[in-house]
Amino acid sequence: MDELELLDSKIIPTDSIGNLNILCVLIDYDYPRCFIAKSDNNNLYALIENEEGIYKFGWNVSEVSLDDISKVNKSKKNIQSLFIGKKNNFILTFDKGDKIGRTVSVDKFEGIYEIKGNLFVQDFCDMDDLFDIHEIHKKSIQTGKSSISLVLEDTDCPNTGSILSWIKYIMEICKNLKNPLDINDSKLSVQKGSTVITFEFDNENNNTLFNGDVETDRNNIGVNQLGNIFGANTPEAIITEEPEVKAIQKYSKMLEHLKKYTSSKPKVVLSVPQNDKTVSYKFNEINCDKKIDYANQAKHLAEDHFVSSNEDIEIKGILTGILTSRSKNQFTFKSVDNTIYNGLVDFTMLGSNSTFVINSCMYKAIINRTIIKKDNVEVKRTYKLMNLIPIEHLKIYQQGKLF
Repeated sequence: MDELELLDSKIIPTDSIGNLNILCVLIDYDYPRCFIAKSDNNNLYALIENEEGIYKFGWNVSEVSLDDISKVNKSKKNIQSLFIGKKNNFILTFDKGDKIGRTVSVDKFEGIYEIKGNLFVQDFCDMDDLFDIHEIHKKSIQTGKSSISLVLEDTDCPNTGSILSWIKYIMEICKNLKNPLDINDSKLSVQKGSTVITFEFDNENNNTLFNGDVETDRNNIGVNQLGNIFGANTPEAIITEEPEVKAIQKYSKMLEHLKKYTSSKPKVVLSVPQNDKTVSYKFNEINCDKKIDYANQAKHLAEDHFVSSNEDIEIKGILTGILTSRSKNQFTFKSVDNTIYNGLVDFTMLGSNSTFVINSCMYKAIINRTIIKKDNVEVKRTYKLMNLIPIEHLKIYQQGKLF
C-alpha cells in the first residue's frame, strides 16, 4: 500500500497506537499533508508529513487536545504548536508495501523531522460539530451549570421567528416535565455555518450525575427526564420518567418546526459538569421524521398510562389572593371549611373592568378541578378559577373560620 492509497482509505494502521481515523485536513497540496486523526480509543492526534526518503513515507505524530485544535482552528496559534511541547510524540514510518506503520517514540522533532515555517489554517469546517460540542462542554465546566444546546448546521442566518420558536419550545418542554427545570435566558451563537442555542439550568448543585441519590438533586432529575425525551429511540423510552403529556406535545411540535426549517439533522447536547469535567449525558442527531412518530406514539402511551377526571365545582369562601397579569395569572381561595385552593385563572373572566375584593367579600367560586390518577392512585390535582360571584359582605371572621 502506498501513501495515496492509505490516505484515500481514511484509516492509518499503526503498531502501537492503533488505527488512526482521519477526521479533517489542515494542509492539502495535491494530497493531505497535515491532518487530525482519532484513534480507536478516542485520543486525538495531529499528523504532518515528513521526509523519509524514496522508498519510505511517514508522518510526525503528536497527541493533541480539543483546546489545541480549537486554537489552531481560530488562528490563535500556528500549526507547529500542535507538535511542540507535547508529551506523546512519534515518528510513524511505512516502507513501500507495509500494511501497518511502525512508530518510534521521541521527545521532540528535530533533524530531518524538524517542522519548519509558520503555518496557519483558516478553517476546516468538517470539524465544526466537534468544536461546537467542545465549546458547550467548556462553558459548562466554567459556569458549573448544566445546559442543553440545540445545534443546527448549515444555518448561518436563521430568521428571528425560527429562533424564538425553538427557544419557546425548549422552555415549554422544560417547564412541563414532571420535575420542571428552571432555565436561564438562552444564549445564541453562530459559528462556521452552525447555529447553537444554549440554555443553562438555574440549579445550585448539579454535580451528582444520576448516581441513585436523586432526592438530593431535583434539577438533575429534570435533566434525566429531558435526556430521555431527546435521546429516546423508542416511544416507551420517552415516558420512562413519566413526563407530562404537554412536554411530549411541545417536543413533537418543535421537531415539526425543525423539519420545515433545515434539511440537516439537528443535534442536541446535554452537558453536566462533574468533578472538574463535563459529562455529555445525551448527544443525539435527531431524525425528525422518526422522532415525531416516536413522540406521537409516546403521547398516546402516556395518556393511556394515566386516567384523568375534569369537573366544575362550586365553593363558598373568600378570595385571599389573585394575580391577573396577562403573562401570569394565579389565585388563592379559602373555603368556608378552611380548605385552600390554588391555581390558575381563566382569562375569559378577566375583563377590562374586572374588580376583585380580597379578604372582605364572600364569593361563590366556580372552580374547574382536574384529578390525574395512575393505577387508581391520585398523582396530581389542579384547579382553575372560572368565575367569582359575590354573595354578601363578610360579617364575621373569627379565629380563621368563616360563619
